[in-house]
Amino acid sequence: MDLFNKLSLPALCQLLGTFMPIIKLKQENSYLIGTEKKMMMVRGEKCMVRVGGGFADIVEYYNNYATKQCVSLYQIMNSTNCTFKQAIHDLMEKNVASPESIEAYEIDDESWDSANFLFCLLATTVEERSTEEKRRSTKKKSKKGKKGAAGHGNSDHDYSNDF
Repeated sequence: MDLFNKLSLPALCQLLGTFMPIIKLKQENSYLIGTEKKMMMVRGEKCMVRVGGGFADIVEYYNNYATKQCVSLYQIMNSTNCTFKQAIHDLMEKNVASPESIEAYEIDDESWDSANFLFCLLATTVEERSTEEKRRSTKKKSKKGKKGAAGHGNSDHDYSNDF
């Protein structure tokens, strides 16, 4: 735990993102990526993920969505009171994963206990650190806004984030 406290929030998010499952589903070009069913295909030398009306490179997708997907998975685990393995297994069944994929997750060994512990520890740490940083950021913006409102020079407050 002390080791995690020394890591920056972006480093913790990157570590957490390594747990994001990418699992082949029965439907052609369909994958369970995190908690969502996504279309994925190879274009040229790149693996592309369907996002909205277009595509994103898998690396770009990972960088933008892995932490969010893992936090969503952690919230599912908490709301259903299940383990990392069980949450993924349930998502695979719900999204019709291939029998081979489901079978691979049904193997029972001690590494799942370690994965569950580490995933929960990272997800909790990321949530706590994110909340802490948002609180600090809000306090700084609040102080800057008060300074500007009090007539002590130009405010550094970025009002574009208020709307």
